[in-house]
Amino acid sequence: MERYTFSAATAKSDIYVGLLFPALIMLPILAIQLILFYLNLSDVTRSHPVLFILIIFACVNYSFYIAKKMQLRFVKDYIVLLDGSEVTILCDDMEILSGTVVSCKFKDAGSKFFSKAVSLDIFTDDKEIKLRARATDGQSVLSPNWNPFATGSISDVDVLLSLGRRLEEVHEVQ
Repeated sequence: MERYTFSAATAKSDIYVGLLFPALIMLPILAIQLILFYLNLSDVTRSHPVLFILIIFACVNYSFYIAKKMQLRFVKDYIVLLDGSEVTILCDDMEILSGTVVSCKFKDAGSKFFSKAVSLDIFTDDKEIKLRARATDGQSVLSPNWNPFATGSISDVDVLLSLGRRLEEVHEVQ
């Protein structure tokens, strides 16, 4: 029996995060513009442009922080137990999927310019799960491989990649 432990997000939570990031970043800017328009504060922004830019920067920075914290709630710790073609997937010590693997698709997206990422879709007789993992290669915004949608470390991506390759080998044997 093989055991794989990693942190990842699901395809559905990726959709939520994809909608959440732009909304949380643009809503403060919209709110500031509406406040300026309805309170007739356009003179204040003309006389103090640096203050206006600092307020926008602070609001966008805070909303980005909130979006990252909410994204971390979607990332879960998974344990996959693989025994031949039988798979059991545990999420936070609760079984979410078990059965015989019918098919498996995985895609490795890693290059010189982008962070490492893996997409793994596991299909059993009656259920399916779609796992996504992206690595945080860069530690700062100025790093060339910085990924704001990262879900884990490079080792999580490597574990998910090895699981996908192993499931593909098992499926080819059958």
